[in-house]
Amino acid sequence: MKTSEKAALKRTCEQLYVDMDMNVEECAKAISVNESTIYRWVKSGNWNEKKTETQAIEKQIQINLRKALNQGLKSYAADPSNKDLQSLVSLLKQFKETNKPSQAYKDNIIKFIDRTTDFFLEKGMETVVKEFKKCVLELAEYLLYRS
Repeated sequence: MKTSEKAALKRTCEQLYVDMDMNVEECAKAISVNESTIYRWVKSGNWNEKKTETQAIEKQIQINLRKALNQGLKSYAADPSNKDLQSLVSLLKQFKETNKPSQAYKDNIIKFIDRTTDFFLEKGMETVVKEFKKCVLELAEYLLYRS
């Protein structure tokens, strides 16, 4: 395997592991790489720390957003004529709405799935494509419709 192909597999695996929260076994099946190789990549690339940090940040953002929205709504309920509070509540609701997956995000997910399938086919990994197709609908649904 060429160095560039290995680097591409490693990047794909990191995205699956860190961003999509797949475990080592799932990643190994998805990209047809030995689990021991992926464990080495996880350790050398500090992927567990990246995953934990990303999850913690996302969770804290959601918590802070809910707190701010609740506080804004309480204040607004106490004084609904206050234009500043109306604006604040409107901004918080808008921010919450903009955190939903965009159409561009959804399009990128579909492109990724298509390109991954093409990659496997080009490398003669038909059995991997079959396994990938089994889980791709569930994966796409998770990525496209998670809140």
